[in-house]
Amino acid sequence: MNDYHRQTIHTWESVRSGRGMDWERQPEVFKYYPPEFATVSPDVCARLRNFLHLCCGITAEKVYPGGRYFLRVNPSAGALYPCELYVQSRGESGLVDGIYHFEPLTKRLRLLYVLKPEEGLEGYFHDGGVVNGLVVLVTAVYYRSSWKYGRRALRYCLLDGGHILGAMEAAAYCTARSCSWITRFDRQRLQKDFGFSTRELPLVMGTSGKQSSDRVRRPQMGLDYVNGSGVFCRDTVIEQAFAQASSPSVCRRGKGAEVPYSVAKAELKSIILR
Repeated sequence: MNDYHRQTIHTWESVRSGRGMDWERQPEVFKYYPPEFATVSPDVCARLRNFLHLCCGITAEKVYPGGRYFLRVNPSAGALYPCELYVQSRGESGLVDGIYHFEPLTKRLRLLYVLKPEEGLEGYFHDGGVVNGLVVLVTAVYYRSSWKYGRRALRYCLLDGGHILGAMEAAAYCTARSCSWITRFDRQRLQKDFGFSTRELPLVMGTSGKQSSDRVRRPQMGLDYVNGSGVFCRDTVIEQAFAQASSPSVCRRGKGAEVPYSVAKAELKSIILR
């Protein structure tokens, strides 16, 4: 990872090099799974819908002669929004226990996999037991950022992942949920099972719910690859750097909201959506 930082550090020359963008290869910023995966209306589980919307929902639309783009709760470098959100629900009222993909624009969940009792995303954790509640997976479709920022894109993907964690922490506070982070998990196995290839990078997981000492195995999904950017240009430097950084040797478990919020929940929610 140190080699990657040395290769992508800004210098006097690099910031004046005039890197351009290929507008013919502009990536899409929303990922959609095909219709064979069932959709879940946002009205089925209002509490979860509100939580996810406060994590990465749409807050504004900008329209220009050349097109339009959407702003979200979570800040993003260049408004490129490389991050995607996946949610495992266990014991949530109104939802089948399963793994879902969240669509920020439609506010819908798309069911990717129905869990068996002995399965769960907890099977990828290096430690920790079954979570009765939510397990959230944050990924990055790195070409959305590398289209503009080139090889420096991994830096921005990690930054954007941190923005979502901050939004998730605030969302948990506003919706009276617990919140903690999982940074040590089997990213390579997860990439394969979700069909991400090396194009979508698993950054971090979050949990919200009661955790027991019971163990589960990873889900036997074997999903096919779904393109999250439309066009794609591979960058092996980014992929290799992420692979090197994906197994942290020293990393404490994040607890979330370690410093209590001093603002009322309703006021914070209005600030988030402003």
